[in-house]
Amino acid sequence: MTVESIPVEAAPKALVWQGDELVSGCGRRWGRDGVERKVVSAWSFPFDAGITSVSGPYSAVYQERGIEGVLLERDRVVRELNRSDYQAENYDYPLALGTLGDGREVVVHCPDEYNMLEIEDAASGERLTAGRREPRDVFHSRLSLSPNGQYLLAVGWFWHPFGVAMVYDTALALTDPATLDGEGLLPTEAVMNGEVTAGCWLDGDRLVLATGGEGGAAKMTPRFRLATSVCGRCPRDGGSTATRSPMPSRASCSCPAAIT
Repeated sequence: MTVESIPVEAAPKALVWQGDELVSGCGRRWGRDGVERKVVSAWSFPFDAGITSVSGPYSAVYQERGIEGVLLERDRVVRELNRSDYQAENYDYPLALGTLGDGREVVVHCPDEYNMLEIEDAASGERLTAGRREPRDVFHSRLSLSPNGQYLLAVGWFWHPFGVAMVYDTALALTDPATLDGEGLLPTEAVMNGEVTAGCWLDGDRLVLATGGEGGAAKMTPRFRLATSVCGRCPRDGGSTATRSPMPSRASCSCPAAIT
């Protein structure tokens, strides 16, 4: 593995690759040569964070611990974004951009309530998850779509607070939005060895979750284990953990593997 360093004038946030360029959500770009490219416009105060869709032209800037954001298509403003102000100063803005399995570019966020996830068409703003909802009392945060758009990961918290992770099937959510209000595909007991502090996707079927103890000191040394995902032995079916295991076929099991 080769490690390269790129000197920058100010620390960027929310870096993601778009083709051969490294992009910061607030409008900065670097080529593989490490040179920062000039952009037509860059966003600053009151926005202090950004996110970019790996799959398409959309990006967003927002207040990480505020309630306002802006959705962009390259340099064009598409529309304003907002979230509930309830406890907004205490957790990261819940927002994800990406492409669903059917090719639609979408925005995933919580525009109405802190505990209610919504999927919207990025171009039109059409809400794709409109319907009867009964959300749980959970603060959704740190959202991310799997690379194939099949799953949505939410790393949020229950009050008191305690960090949790939930995974949802996006195709199922479009036909039955209420599935976004439940536990999802990842059983709670699968990550009960500690508070979930972070998570990300490895590929379309596997994700990594970092966990720590309930107390502050334990979070300094999180524990990791690979949960088995062999059909019939995955955590959903009461199976034990394993160091390595192949992914099941979609016809036999819908549990993503998890490293915690």
